[in-house]
Amino acid sequence: MRTTLLLLCLATFTFKSQAQNSAAQVLENFNAAVQKIKHIEYTGILEINNPGDDYFHKDTTLLYVEFDKSYPADLYRYIRTAKTYKRIYTTQEDIILNTSDKDYEAKRSDLSDAGIYHSILTLRVALPQLLNTEQLEKTVSDTVINNRVFVLLKVKLPEGKIIDFPTGINQLSLKTIVSLHTFVLDPDTWLPWLLIYENSHNKGYSVKNYFLDINLNPSAPSPTTWTLAGYPDFKKKSDPELNPFIKVGEAFPDWELPVFQPGKTPQTLSSSHTKGKFTLIEFWVKNCGPCQEAFKDMKQLSQKYQSINILSINMEDKDTEKDLDFIYRREQPLYPILYRGSGLAKAIGVNSYPRGILLDETGKVIFTIIGFNFEKVDTFLKTYLP
Repeated sequence: MRTTLLLLCLATFTFKSQAQNSAAQVLENFNAAVQKIKHIEYTGILEINNPGDDYFHKDTTLLYVEFDKSYPADLYRYIRTAKTYKRIYTTQEDIILNTSDKDYEAKRSDLSDAGIYHSILTLRVALPQLLNTEQLEKTVSDTVINNRVFVLLKVKLPEGKIIDFPTGINQLSLKTIVSLHTFVLDPDTWLPWLLIYENSHNKGYSVKNYFLDINLNPSAPSPTTWTLAGYPDFKKKSDPELNPFIKVGEAFPDWELPVFQPGKTPQTLSSSHTKGKFTLIEFWVKNCGPCQEAFKDMKQLSQKYQSINILSINMEDKDTEKDLDFIYRREQPLYPILYRGSGLAKAIGVNSYPRGILLDETGKVIFTIIGFNFEKVDTFLKTYLP
């Protein structure tokens, strides 16, 4: 509730800036302040609001970072502490401690996997590039939050660009998307209080990152904090036993699953109903961006290939009927949506999502795809179907 009220104040009290600083000067001040940081600790609050996919997420972490310009992306090491986990990243090792189960995962550090979405790490590499980006639209104004004046810097990137770590500015696959970043800055330090990301593609979508209780002179963690030696009570996480993904030429197992129909008593569908026709099956979960994108492909395929069976199987038993209802009403599918498919998915080795499988008239696998792609499925169907 407190965060919501703060944002309401932000919207209500924004007015045209009377400050002498231009948007370009504010961006320079912002960058200079971030580049001066050697050590920093702050509470980060991440809020993702995606009404189009009915996905809302909030996460609070304590982040301690040490920068050193002699390392790539200036990143020497950090510790990120949340309610259920702690991540320890150094130039040699990346450790994730699961504080609930008292186990850990450890691997060699990989800078491409070290980023924290729109954190101080991202700003450190992105701001210098923003300063040198041509056709960068930016405006500056003042805003009042809890009776304090902040500087509001809005930056609109060129089409298809977004700030990211460790590249600074990254190219999106959708090249027509326009990204808008709003920075709420403390004029005394020129450090961020809030970053808001929005884009032209997803109506109502926003990602908000709060930078609270910033400390530029934090106490350094003890040396043992950075290594597994400091956590003797934690055991190595065991790898789950996973079945191999079903192969082309293998027979698809028999199954029976409920069909989701809003407001109606669930009916079941089984493998016997699909025999005699080619059958395309897609496995998905709700809180998965690629799965949401795959619904568009499934709709196209169901319209183009009306002579085959097309089935959509939700494989996450935690997805509620309310979740399924949202998807069903949004998509209005021409094909059945089945659920409680985790057991079937596990049996045939569907260990990531989305995934697609095509069966012939006898129930034998003739095509598989990890991920989902209309062009690849369409190309196969055009060459294989009679």
